[in-house]
Amino acid sequence: MDRRLKKLIYGLFYFIILSLIGFWFYSSFLKPRPSCFDKIRNQDEEGVDCGGICGQLCFPEDFQELKVTQEKIFPIDSEHLTLFAEIRNSNLNFAAKNFKYTFNVYNTKNEIIKTLTSENFIFENDTSYLLFPNLNLVSSSTKSLNMIIEDVSWVKAKDFKKPNFSISETQISLDENYIKVSGLAANQTPFDAKNIKIIVVLYDNLSRPIGASMTTLDDLVSNTTRPFRISHPPLDNFKKENYKIFISAPAF
Repeated sequence: MDRRLKKLIYGLFYFIILSLIGFWFYSSFLKPRPSCFDKIRNQDEEGVDCGGICGQLCFPEDFQELKVTQEKIFPIDSEHLTLFAEIRNSNLNFAAKNFKYTFNVYNTKNEIIKTLTSENFIFENDTSYLLFPNLNLVSSSTKSLNMIIEDVSWVKAKDFKKPNFSISETQISLDENYIKVSGLAANQTPFDAKNIKIIVVLYDNLSRPIGASMTTLDDLVSNTTRPFRISHPPLDNFKKENYKIFISAPAF
């Protein structure tokens, strides 16, 4: 065999051996281990650095944050008002099991005169109503309301399902002192529920909200109904048939 050919074969052989040794050394000691921050879909991840062992949710490209669709101040009398907001979760397959929200009330000089903070939840593809009713604030001194949503804890919708509650036998009556709304709240789940909020929103002739109030049921036993009653001072432009009732209770 030609000497040059032998050298070429031996050189190629040693090159392969050294390459294998180098690859083994790199894979064993130098190559970064898979992690949840390597920007690679590996391990048992459902997406890049999310799902599976990484824990955090994988959000689709069309995922939307919670949206405030309405925020209003409803005057009750010269010294009382209600703060009202409507929020929307447009996402399928994702629910917010908890979020923090803040209402900032501004006066005519655009100064914050009242700040109120609380927490709530919202189910997948759902609308929620939030309010602070009957606050002791001078209506004429308030100009606008701004609502801020923070610290949203997103979960998969299958892990935070909307419970089966319903409202029936609703009635409304008006007199010179109050608008009175009553009915029955039913818990059609196999679990007892607590802290059920029932909200009534009152509308004018153009279907614009002009008032809101609520009541809370401390508990509602599985497969039972309980009566409720909500009152609101009289409103101009309110007609007896223009109201909606919403029931809100956390997932089990």
